[in-house]
Amino acid sequence: DLVILTELFERISLKKEGMTDYEKLHPILSVLSYLLKAPLVPPGTPIVNALFAQRMCLVNIMRACVGLSPDNSMLLEHKLTAAFRS
Repeated sequence: DLVILTELFERISLKKEGMTDYEKLHPILSVLSYLLKAPLVPPGTPIVNALFAQRMCLVNIMRACVGLSPDNSMLLEHKLTAAFRS
C-alpha cells in the first residue's frame, strides 16, 4: 500500500488559481503518515497525530483527484513545495 500510494502522490501536480505552472507535492510525503509509525514532515508543517485526521487527509486528496470537494483535514497548503521556498 505504501509503495502504491507513494507512486500515486509523486504523480499528482496541481496549481492555485492565478498560477501559470503546475507544481508537485512536497518530496517529503507527510500525507503517508497514516501508514507510518514515526512520519517525517517538512519544516513548518503542523504535525497531525490523530489517526482519523491522517486518514481523512488521504481520502480528501483522492477526492480532489476526481474533482470532489474535500471534507476537512486536507492541509493542502503544507503539501506544496512552493510553501517552503524563501
